Amino acid sequence: MKTIHALFAICTVLPLFGGTILLDNPKELNLTVKGIPDKTWVVRKSREIPGKPNTWYRVTLEIKTALKPGPGVLTVRVRNIRANGKSLVYNDIARLKPAFLNYSLYSATFFTKPETARLQVYFQLSRLDGTASFRNLKLEELSEEEAAKERAAFQVAPAWFSPPVYAYEGERELSWGYRVSADFLAPDMIPDRIGFKLPQLQAEGSEKVKINTHACHKLRLKEPLRKGKYQIVMTALDKAGKELAREERILRVIARPQTAHRLPVKSVRLDRSGNTVINGKPVLLNGLYHVYTEAEIREVADAGFNTVIAWEPGPEKYLKMLNHISKYDLYADCVLKLLRGEKLTALLQKIGSHPSVISFDAVDEPDIKDIRPAVIRECVDQVRKECPDKLIRISCSSSDAVKTFGQYAEIICSHNYVIPFGGLPMQAKYSSQVTGSVPGSEKNSPQLTLQSWIHWHDMTRKPQTPEQTRSLAYIALISGAKGLWWYSFIDKGSWDVRSVPSIWTTFKGLNAELNELAPLILTGKKTVLKNESAEPGILGALWESPERTVLVAVNPEKKAAEVQFSVSGKKAAELFADDAEYPVNSGKLKLELPAETTRIFELE
Repeated sequence: MKTIHALFAICTVLPLFGGTILLDNPKELNLTVKGIPDKTWVVRKSREIPGKPNTWYRVTLEIKTALKPGPGVLTVRVRNIRANGKSLVYNDIARLKPAFLNYSLYSATFFTKPETARLQVYFQLSRLDGTASFRNLKLEELSEEEAAKERAAFQVAPAWFSPPVYAYEGERELSWGYRVSADFLAPDMIPDRIGFKLPQLQAEGSEKVKINTHACHKLRLKEPLRKGKYQIVMTALDKAGKELAREERILRVIARPQTAHRLPVKSVRLDRSGNTVINGKPVLLNGLYHVYTEAEIREVADAGFNTVIAWEPGPEKYLKMLNHISKYDLYADCVLKLLRGEKLTALLQKIGSHPSVISFDAVDEPDIKDIRPAVIRECVDQVRKECPDKLIRISCSSSDAVKTFGQYAEIICSHNYVIPFGGLPMQAKYSSQVTGSVPGSEKNSPQLTLQSWIHWHDMTRKPQTPEQTRSLAYIALISGAKGLWWYSFIDKGSWDVRSVPSIWTTFKGLNAELNELAPLILTGKKTVLKNESAEPGILGALWESPERTVLVAVNPEKKAAEVQFSVSGKKAAELFADDAEYPVNSGKLKLELPAETTRIFELE
């Protein structure tokens, strides 16, 4: 094993035999921070040292802290640097909240990118008061045996397949995709080609593999799609044509949902239940982040969303974007980034009365950005004075902050991205905390930001499943959320969720469901159900009106579960899936829910 000992930039180089690089390693370096208000980071860093591409490394060090409570964190990271000197990626080694701790050992492994040429260790503190010390920092290349164990620990499939899940009747084109995370595969498990087939339609596609990226392709069909279910088969093959991986899915072709005319927005307010009421009608806001071009806005509307989170750097460009949004009959939530004074006035004069605007997004994550309340109040008060007929939205990073920042906004939103870490059970817990902190009223509407992405800390870049995406929405609604906002992120440098068809096309089905159920969910009588079987963690709710009763059941666990609910009626007919029917015997509905899935029933 080759070893590189590194410490920070005060060090000197000592020549050694054998090609090993050693930086002078004093026993301890202390760094004192005085809590400078206008500094986000206080940084110490090592000199740059040569690093190999596509290589596993381990970093170990001991850290001692005497840091007073504060909003920031202490982070040790390794910077991957391109040959041209520009940053490529940062790998977190340790991330500590302020505390008083004696020396403790921290260790982490990371894998360098194909473009990595040099490495540099960073020691960073953000707005913290106190001291932090470290010693015995070591950066070492793993042996091939250890690297093989690291790859095996991730249990990566030869390919993450991404087939279409829903499509509309009459469409003649389908998206399909995949990702091969070659960093974590043995060489003989890296596919050479990916195949995509729809046997019933005699349609297929194939591509020589691209690695470490979300590849997305279009398949043109000979005939327009008809309503129904179609088998999809995706395969990963090696150079000899041997099948390394295979996945079979069902494509559901549905009727394109009909939506009511939305614009212009003439009035917007909250009702006593916390619903957003637009032009006198309660609306379940269902919006998507990171939408920038007219082509993207058109596809967002086509996928069934009703709101776009809009942002542009100047009034003229902002107005142009809002014109695109209104062209496709969508609502707009306008990001302000805490603008104030003349710049905010100039923007509001341009866009404040635009027919698509329902709300202004004053600030994102003020709880982790240490933003002073006076700054938020200044922005919010100015908006309310100049655009009194619009709502204010603020999105927090934690459930604890929801009540604090609710005083500044009508729509108080919160997010917690749980896939793959914590999973749907954590989302269920978090959702109830958020809605419980903000009772529905004329002052606040509790809403949730959900993920439609691959988590950047998951190095394998495995996309969330269609079942997980659907369950995220219904967990939020069962918990009492009055709106959904989907945050998209795919790969470094890309925010476009459309590049992962298994996520993107899921929204066509999910949003069609929400379009049908929203009136009942917003205005019907809601009853939260308790699972009467021995299986914990199941979520259930009834929504009732004089015309219909709908039951939603979610299994957030990673294993199938038995469900028993006390309900009225003779049978439960499944909606939006296989049209199965289940009897209600003596007031009890019994069934089994697969892992991480949602099922919806009409009670008759």
